[in-house]
Amino acid sequence: MKKQTKGAIAAAAAGALLLGGAGSLAMWSDSEVVGGGGAVTAGTLQLAPCAPVSGTGWQSTNPTVKPIADITAWRIVPTEVLTFDCTTSITADGDRLAATIAADTSTITTGTTAAPGATANQLKDNITATTVVTVGGSVVTAASPLTEADNGKPVTVKVTLTFADVQLLVAQGASVNLSNLAIKLQQQAIPA
Repeated sequence: MKKQTKGAIAAAAAGALLLGGAGSLAMWSDSEVVGGGGAVTAGTLQLAPCAPVSGTGWQSTNPTVKPIADITAWRIVPTEVLTFDCTTSITADGDRLAATIAADTSTITTGTTAAPGATANQLKDNITATTVVTVGGSVVTAASPLTEADNGKPVTVKVTLTFADVQLLVAQGASVNLSNLAIKLQQQAIPA
């Protein structure tokens, strides 16, 4: 090997050692503690159990209001409207917290039987649910949500289930199980 080649190889090896073997150069750096920092704590958003306003909380509302003593013994008919009224409260702790409450229809389950000519899922498929929530007489909406200011205040919830105007044998003898019907407290996008 020529002396020039040996010298070039030795110079390259020395350069690699000087670079720390990893191909990086040492650079100056510095750091400072960010002023005004401190511990940040996550807020909370929780829903208390919703107690019926009176009786079982269930009633049929059209054409007149009729309390329902035992929802499992009630036989709903097309165009009938059932409501469940209850009172709850929320734990809301968050400076920019916003939330709403709505019935979670995924918790309504379908029975397994129906009358001849109908199918078991037809009752659930023909029921729509709406929810009205009020705090201190004001209706809660996405535009006017629950906030930290509502922490611990009584919240009134009305869930309305409407059976569609079905024809022929649709949904006859079918059932839905409302024993696990839930209302869901859901945080909304952070308001501007």
